[in-house]
Amino acid sequence: NRERDNERMIITNMMKKWPSKMIESNGDYRDEQHIERLIGGPLYQHQHTIPRLPVPSIEDTIQRFLPTALPLARTTDEQQALKQACHDFPQQAQQLQQRLIQRREDEGNKDSSWLQMWWNQMGYLQVRDPVVVNVSYFFHFLDDPTLHYTACNSNSVSGNISSSAKVNVQRGAALLYSTAEFRKMVCTGQLTAEVIGSKTRGNQAPLCSVAYKYMFNSCRVPQRQQDAYRMYDPSQHTHSIVSRKGYFFSIELVDGESQDPLPIEVLEAQLERCIEMADDLSCVGASDMASDMALDVTSDMASGMTLSLSPRAKLGLLTSQNRDDWADGRQQLLDIGGDAFGKDLERLESGAILLNLDDHSPVSRQECGEMCWTGGMKGGHNRWFDKSIQVCVSENGKSGFLGEHSMMDGMPCVRYADYITGVTYAEAKRRSHAKYDTETGASSSLMMDVSSMVNELFGEILSSTHGGPNGVANGANSASSDSKMIVDLVDVAQASFYGLIKSHD
Repeated sequence: NRERDNERMIITNMMKKWPSKMIESNGDYRDEQHIERLIGGPLYQHQHTIPRLPVPSIEDTIQRFLPTALPLARTTDEQQALKQACHDFPQQAQQLQQRLIQRREDEGNKDSSWLQMWWNQMGYLQVRDPVVVNVSYFFHFLDDPTLHYTACNSNSVSGNISSSAKVNVQRGAALLYSTAEFRKMVCTGQLTAEVIGSKTRGNQAPLCSVAYKYMFNSCRVPQRQQDAYRMYDPSQHTHSIVSRKGYFFSIELVDGESQDPLPIEVLEAQLERCIEMADDLSCVGASDMASDMALDVTSDMASGMTLSLSPRAKLGLLTSQNRDDWADGRQQLLDIGGDAFGKDLERLESGAILLNLDDHSPVSRQECGEMCWTGGMKGGHNRWFDKSIQVCVSENGKSGFLGEHSMMDGMPCVRYADYITGVTYAEAKRRSHAKYDTETGASSSLMMDVSSMVNELFGEILSSTHGGPNGVANGANSASSDSKMIVDLVDVAQASFYGLIKSHD
């Protein structure tokens, strides 16, 4: 019996292969319901029994609306006009109300919501404003009590833990480790469905789990008029993405067979390698650029801003643009970069999450909030705002979450954030050592192969671009038209992003 139970547990914990490697959603949850049926498990077991969203009665709507809106009326005439409009509305809206009721009763909506497609499309995917500030939301995490934090980075760790790694690497590795654990529970359906109500009072009810399948290995994709949302089969994509100083790297997150997180030491080594590569890339040509450039930055823009001279354009800034502008820019990059750029872009989109390793050290709540929400002047170039989940970690170990809002809301992500922040570095290390017996060298082969696990993205298309902060190209006279086009695209995006940030200071 114990053997059968173990076999059953192994089977239920396995990720099932999707019918296709990638699914592109247009915002209608019904189109991806087959993934819920495929995954199954406790997470999706209530999906067909959850009460469906009702159509509120007109009378109830008016009763709720009028007391809320009336205080906003500035004059007596406005108050009377509002009251009269509410009095007339029930008769005017009868036909519309019947159409909404009929939409709810349609056969195509029997296992869905009459509102969901309109909400996802018109409320998110069709909105042309930048997602940063206007749509995306953030959480600021509490510090890890097993790590030692200072205003600047520190190598010391509390709780009798010794490590030569920096606190940002330790914090990032712990968050990746717990992310991989939570991802496995979601993608195998073994996470229990959320409930509301009181168990003691007997009024508990499950909540809809539809948004969970859009959490990991997913990314919003800009398109004119309406964006798309791409979901990649997690069983076939075992990597995560790391950004540092505006460069993007692919690292391995989980074991390809078990889907369990890689050893904590392997994750730390990969993050250290990303930092080394980003530092090397930032140094190449920087001194030459500094001597050739005349930096013309206004005092108000320069306030609180650190300019990092770098030989490559920061493509992440493009994701902060108006959606139509970004859609056009993305297509231009694909036309210039061809298959190589397309593969790197798919690699970024399909990563489990994006971990932002920022190179500055916020201290105050306002500074940490800015880091989590937009990245600010110091870290905005180190984001890819289309990614479903971004976890940011600063140089001094401060951390948080940034969510792309179009296909999932805050409740599943609060649960995710609660889980990963509940796993300290010390606990992640304990779990890792319990799973991988490092004393027997179980992970030694992985440690030796770290260099092959970390790969820079977009290096081929950006290797010939040398963008400065004002769009000046190093050796501009000899730069190709393609390189200049990329630099110009990023310069426009950078100016727009800085303006957006300044307007919300």
